[in-house]
Amino acid sequence: MDCINKILYNTPVLSDYTSSFTNSVEEIYDLGVKVSNKEISTNEANLETLDIMLKHNVVDKSTVEKLINQNKLDDVKNTNSVLNKY
Repeated sequence: MDCINKILYNTPVLSDYTSSFTNSVEEIYDLGVKVSNKEISTNEANLETLDIMLKHNVVDKSTVEKLINQNKLDDVKNTNSVLNKY
């Protein structure tokens, strides 16, 4: 893992390209820890994950809207509260 971290964080071209993805993964991992520690609910974590992915441009609003229309996010309540920010 140290080798991967060195490559991702110390290679200028690669780090610029992957920074939003790695930031998203780190933030989402932290949410998983909070769910495990029962600090937040699974739905709260799902909404925050959606927000993180939109904030870091991992997905765009239209993609999320398509997932909602295809009933792929039915288990996540109040997705519009996140989408309305974008």
